[in-house]
Amino acid sequence: MPKAKACKICNKIYETGDKCPRCDAKESTDNFKGRIVVLDSEKSEIAKNINIKELAKKTAGYTGADLEAFVREAAMLSLRESIDSKEVKKKHFEEALKKVKPSVNKSSIEIYKKIEDNYLKSAKAAVPIAGSSYLG
Repeated sequence: MPKAKACKICNKIYETGDKCPRCDAKESTDNFKGRIVVLDSEKSEIAKNINIKELAKKTAGYTGADLEAFVREAAMLSLRESIDSKEVKKKHFEEALKKVKPSVNKSSIEIYKKIEDNYLKSAKAAVPIAGSSYLG
């Protein structure tokens, strides 16, 4: 089995050929530790297998950091199951969901909304009125 390479230009992971199949770049490395996969939930088999739309509903209210922790925990669960694991399965995401909770609660969201409303009110008050000649 050929060793996987990562394109230094577009980050595509590929195994065959001297050029990247996505961008035709010749700059690649076989020294990489991980990758970020952007899922197109309509085309991705992985997304269909884990039901990414259902996971999105279950993680509503999670911050970017919360989602990162959630996905990392799912990956760690897969690796704890088998150090040679190449796939994070639906069961790993479901188990990670039990462990990683959103860091922002409803009361915090309400506080942030009040801050936003106050800011918007003061920002609107600072906008000059049309036809006014005094800007001082």
